Order: sequence, then C-alpha cells, then structure tokens
Amino acid sequence: MLFLLSTTLGLRGEVVNAEPEFFEVGFEGTLAASPEAVFETFEAIGSWWNPSHTFGGRAENYRFEQHERALLENLETGWAKHMEIAYWNKPRQVVLKGGLGPLMMLPVNGVMVWTFTETDEGTAIRLNYKVAGHSAGEQGLKVWAGPVNEVLQEQFNALLASVTKTGR
Repeated sequence: MLFLLSTTLGLRGEVVNAEPEFFEVGFEGTLAASPEAVFETFEAIGSWWNPSHTFGGRAENYRFEQHERALLENLETGWAKHMEIAYWNKPRQVVLKGGLGPLMMLPVNGVMVWTFTETDEGTAIRLNYKVAGHSAGEQGLKVWAGPVNEVLQEQFNALLASVTKTGR
C-alpha cells in the first residue's frame, strides 16, 4: 500500500505571495510510488478532482485532451476549456496556462506547474500556480490568493489520496 510520507509546505499549502496584480500558491508532498504511477493517476484528473469545483458539477467530465492541448470539461450545453497545456513531459512535468475556474473570466495570465520528481522515498510532487493581471477593487488579485490556495490544496490532497487509494 502507498502512503503519504511527508509534505514540505504542509497539507494546508502556502500562499507564497499575494499582491494586487499578482499571487502565487504552492504545495509539496512525497508519495511512496513511482513517478509513472503518480502521473498515471494525475492524468485521470476526472477521477480525483472535486466535482464541486467544476462548472457542470461532474468531475468525470474533466479531462486532459492531448489533441486539443487543453484541460477540458464537457458540459450538457457545450464545453469549457479551463487551461491550455503548454508543456507535457510524462511522467516528469506538466505546465498549464490560463485562469482556472472563475479566473478565466478575468484579464489574467496564469501558469500552473506540476512536477513529479523521483526520490529515494518515491515521488516528490510539486504544484505551483502563479497568476498575474487585473481584478477590480483596491485589493485586486490579492483577494483571490486565499480561495485559490484552498481549492488547489483540496485538489492536491485529492490527488495524493487517490494515488494512495488506488495503489498506483
């Protein structure tokens, strides 16, 4: 059975920086599994992403589409292109670009980097998301840092739990 060995930034994640025009959040964890096994679960994003953080309420409609080079969600009335795949290096790293969820409605640029590094203990997993741009109000994007941190922490933990549960 696989298990979570350690987390460097803690299970609550971390708001690395938050300013009116920029924020950054980051997470780290280590699993006793190979990068290939962790990446296999990562690729099946619809099996571990929380459905309450989708537009259609159904995580199974979430998927990485290699042909479209995007993270897509099928909806009853169409589809949503959540982020573009800028770099896909299986099983080492994925770089996604765009505003995730409600951030797609704002004039922002986001870069999300998932990194899977083989260690003596298994696989170190890092998630880093940086967003720059504009959001109305004096605080601007700074007000988004906490909520985005919470949502991505939940997804990060769900990936770790899914790898542990499936034994991949």
